[in-house]
Amino acid sequence: MTGPARAEVVVRTARLALVALPGPDLVAVRDRVRAVLVDDGAWAPDYPTDGDVLMAGLSLRDGAVPTAEAPWGPLQVRLLREPEAVDVAVGGIGFKTAPDAAGVVEVGYGLAPSVHGAGFATEALAGMLDLARRLGLRAVTAETAVTNAASRRVLEKNGFGLVGTEDDGMLWWRRDL
Repeated sequence: MTGPARAEVVVRTARLALVALPGPDLVAVRDRVRAVLVDDGAWAPDYPTDGDVLMAGLSLRDGAVPTAEAPWGPLQVRLLREPEAVDVAVGGIGFKTAPDAAGVVEVGYGLAPSVHGAGFATEALAGMLDLARRLGLRAVTAETAVTNAASRRVLEKNGFGLVGTEDDGMLWWRRDL
């Protein structure tokens, strides 16, 4: 498994840093171990979510630790604090795999309930769309449950259009870049 030696900021927005974690920090997320992390990051009380645990485990299993040059896999979403304060991990976002031959990649995201409703998911997704443009990708896709109105709003605010539905209650979205 390769990856950054320390947490590496891949995307920075007005209020967030989306960071690639080194292997030991991914292990801590996967195992929900609130120990001192390699880069001294702090965690929100309800972080990691089940989705963060799952994605950290898959990333470790597959050796797909993202970097700034190859940002395929989970990135930790952190709230930026004052310059002398420690940033706080509140969720995850990431491209699920490398892009396909047509330059299309799927994104997934989830935040701790304690920060829902503050616009952080919308902001993080906008940052990922900017990254996709810089990487020369052509489109980003996402799926969400029919019952997840908040996630649908995040996608709509970022210009995604509904492109399909599945029998299992999932909706497919796409944003051309």
